[in-house]
Amino acid sequence: MHLADVVPFVWCAVAIVAVARSRRGGRLWWVTCTFAAMLATLHRWGWNKPLYHAGRATLIDFGVYDDRLVFKAAIGVVFAALCAWFAWRMRRWPRRLLPLHRIGWLAMLADALYVAVRTLSIDGWMPIAIGVEPGKSVLGLSLAIATLLAFAFAHGPAPEIDDDAL
Repeated sequence: MHLADVVPFVWCAVAIVAVARSRRGGRLWWVTCTFAAMLATLHRWGWNKPLYHAGRATLIDFGVYDDRLVFKAAIGVVFAALCAWFAWRMRRWPRRLLPLHRIGWLAMLADALYVAVRTLSIDGWMPIAIGVEPGKSVLGLSLAIATLLAFAFAHGPAPEIDDDAL
C-alpha cells in the first residue's frame, strides 16, 4: 500500500469523527462531515481530474485552449476567494466554533486549495517537493491527520450555526 492510498482513509476517519460529534448537537458537525467525505472521495477516486479534462476539452472545442492560463487564473481566484470567505466566516464564529474545530477547518480548506492548485496545474508547474510523490501524499496525509486530531480532541459545547451563518 502506498502512502497516497492512506489519505482517503484518514479523511473517512475525519468524517466519522464529525458524525460522532454531531450526535451531541450542532449542525456544523454535519457540514464538517460532508466536507471531509468530499475530500475522502476526491482523494480516493480523483473525480477532480475528469472535471479538469472535460474543461480542457471544452476549451479546445471552443478554440481558446491557448488562453487556458487565463481560465486557470480565473478559477484559482474564485476558489481562493471562496476559501478566504470560509476562513473569514470562521474568524467571525468565535463563540460558535471550538478552537480545535477552527484549526481542523483551516486544514481541510488548505487541503482543498492544494488539490485545486494541483488539479489546475496538471500541465506541470508545481514545486517538485509537493508536486510529486511522496511529497504530495505527505502534505495531504499531514493535513488529514491534523484535522483528525483537531476534531477528535475538540472539547466543549457543540458549535451551533444560525441560518445566516453560512
